[in-house]
Amino acid sequence: MKRLLLVFRTIFIAGLVVGSTAAHAAEPMIFFSDLISAPKNGWDSSEPNKGAIVTIWGRNFGTQRGDSYVTVNGTQLTTDSDYKDAWAKTNNPVPFLQTITFQLNNDMTNGDGTISVSVNNKTSKPIPFRINTIGSIYFIDVNASGGSGTLSDPWSDLSDFIDKMQPGDVGYFREGTYDKIYNGGKSNIWVRKSETWGTAQDPIGFIGYPNEVAMFDSWTNGHKANFNKSVIVEAYYMTVAKLATKAFSRGIQVGRYGRIIGNDAIGVQEVIGGAGIIHTGSDGVKVLGNAVHGGRSKNRLDHSIYIDGCQDLAANEIAYNYSYDNLIDRGPHLVDNHQGNRCSSDVYQKSNHWHNNLISCEADASRGIGIYDLSWDKGDANEPDPAYVYNNVLVGCGDGWNGALYHANGHALFYNNILYNNQGKGLQLFDNSRVLSSKAINNIIVNTTNDEYVVGDRHTFDSNSYFGGPADSIPSSDTNAVVADPMLTVDSTAYNPVIIHKDSPIIGKGSSVVSALVTKDFFGNKQVGSYNIGSVGNVVIPPMPPTMEPVDTRRPN
Repeated sequence: MKRLLLVFRTIFIAGLVVGSTAAHAAEPMIFFSDLISAPKNGWDSSEPNKGAIVTIWGRNFGTQRGDSYVTVNGTQLTTDSDYKDAWAKTNNPVPFLQTITFQLNNDMTNGDGTISVSVNNKTSKPIPFRINTIGSIYFIDVNASGGSGTLSDPWSDLSDFIDKMQPGDVGYFREGTYDKIYNGGKSNIWVRKSETWGTAQDPIGFIGYPNEVAMFDSWTNGHKANFNKSVIVEAYYMTVAKLATKAFSRGIQVGRYGRIIGNDAIGVQEVIGGAGIIHTGSDGVKVLGNAVHGGRSKNRLDHSIYIDGCQDLAANEIAYNYSYDNLIDRGPHLVDNHQGNRCSSDVYQKSNHWHNNLISCEADASRGIGIYDLSWDKGDANEPDPAYVYNNVLVGCGDGWNGALYHANGHALFYNNILYNNQGKGLQLFDNSRVLSSKAINNIIVNTTNDEYVVGDRHTFDSNSYFGGPADSIPSSDTNAVVADPMLTVDSTAYNPVIIHKDSPIIGKGSSVVSALVTKDFFGNKQVGSYNIGSVGNVVIPPMPPTMEPVDTRRPN
């Protein structure tokens, strides 16, 4: 696949990102885990005191374990046998994240606790985790025959797991291609809303087995009308993690309070009528750490991540995802669109958070992120909460007609994003009556064409950086604008996708107005002191592991 990489300034100093302070060892950071509740035993009759296998995603985990360790509910995992994949793995579907995969055991304390990781005598902030006493562990293997759901005798038909599952259960899917309809409907997996739900404390997990690829393929044997989706989970409180899809249309969809974590999703191979490779219209959904790619519909109604419906109970979080190699016309890759399935007049849309995503439009110029419709019509009594778009990196997005980021309805805040090497306009903020307000603060906009930096001038602008486009498209109200080469190196395939030269004019020139929302930068480093413009902070310098190029087996061809 051809990639566009246009660099205005390049610098590598000892393999480190350069900021405004001296380099020092960074603290490890955990961003999220696949499971948030799991049993600590019941893995297999041969290992009854072993439990579920859990993966965490983050950064600064080092390059090898040495004396580093993970702590779960007070128990330190200090032996190599506790870990079920390479320590600090970097050849993941999302190249700017590292993973650690470990197994629970009987020594751990039941109930609510935490996970943390200690590297070089520094310990991360913990994330919540619960060891439940009600869940069971099951195994599904498409290459098996019959089976009872155990590790040594797995089910071959995933509908057996759906029939059996209860809150707190984990189903691990073994290596293989799941290319049939296994539970009715039009998809490989269909978990109906009428089937068993997880709970807020103890979700049910559909999880890929460690270091294996469970591929859900609705393309090879698929049909436009009768078999066109891969993983559709309508029941509430379900986690879909570490699976792979190759979908005719939708790759993964979950219901209310679902979690879509660390998947490698290919979809929208052909036009059906508007879809997302990852899609949800429900409340409280987490879409974290997924690689979303391979779209080939060449249709502007298709997207890599598509949020619709009405989130009137709880907002969604879309973060740490990598969207690339999608041929979807002008897209956009990520869209907030409640046009067809709107909120009723007595409720209103809550604030979806779109942050720390990396979007490469280099394969085909298209829009990166769109806040298209927040279910607000002129005259409505209730205005929607704002959409929050911050700390994202967009590379090669936009085209001659459209912006890399755009806003067409309700309220939206665009803070500390990098719009790099735009192939068209930068920010497109509509001035019609359907847009209540837009705020663009601390964004970097680098154009490769003579298209406008900004379309729409009645909005709030402050401390944005502009380079490569026409000067007359800089909003006159942006009195703190920096108009100069931001001196960046950007590579969307790298562990550190953005490198800032130490003499960059954007260092320390951002506004602190964003501080209530933007507390960390793209790399997870805490914002301290003066803000930089863009999504990379100026205090903590993230180290670069020696393995920079991921081993990529994900492309459709």
